[in-house]
Amino acid sequence: MFEKLKNILKYIDPYFYMDLFINYLHNKGIKNKALDVTIYIVYSLILAIILLKILALLLGTGEAMMIVVSESMEPNLNIGDIAVLVNPEIINPGQEINVDLNLKNKPISQFVKINYGLRNEIINNKNVGLVYTESIEIDNNIYPIKQEGDVIVYYTPLLKKKIIHRAIFKINANDGSYYITKGDNKTKNTLIDQDCGALPNGQITKECITVYPIEEDKVLAKYWFKIPYLGYIKILPVNLINWLFS
Repeated sequence: MFEKLKNILKYIDPYFYMDLFINYLHNKGIKNKALDVTIYIVYSLILAIILLKILALLLGTGEAMMIVVSESMEPNLNIGDIAVLVNPEIINPGQEINVDLNLKNKPISQFVKINYGLRNEIINNKNVGLVYTESIEIDNNIYPIKQEGDVIVYYTPLLKKKIIHRAIFKINANDGSYYITKGDNKTKNTLIDQDCGALPNGQITKECITVYPIEEDKVLAKYWFKIPYLGYIKILPVNLINWLFS
């Protein structure tokens, strides 16, 4: 009975078909270990892409996973972690604010006053003073920055890449809802993502991640849970190639 079940289950194993193909090549006299390894790697990559697409479909998002490549979300997400993502249909923000404004393509400097604080942190055994976003002010109401709310994924045209940061504010405006975001790292990401300065003549006056609050329908995914450090399988070879050719 067990052998019969085992014989049926082997057809579910995707690598069974790869083994059949390699055995077919061997029977034809094509025996080469390097070729076998290459077939295995290529087949595994194709299989991984298919499985990720299926998983993304089941989770209701454009992509199911994202490898963390920066320190911006430490200690909650570390470099090399794989963030598993879900549909962003329901996002719990840290705080919700209502404004009687249209905010599409409007930098926050036009409707938000940012209040800064200064704190000391020990970095590399040195006492360093760090400027951080203490609160934001809208219509004379002050909202303190809290490390609360769901972690979301969005694309920033400014840096031309996807960012995984926390939605600390949801701004409900006349033309829709928007998110103000920030990384969790208390020494590397002390300011909100949208703090680009005064923008005279549309020019960015300080280093930032994205110019505008994130439109609700531009949120790509919501963070669900992480697989610690497994992403290093991809990061290490890429870093090695960059180092070799830099």
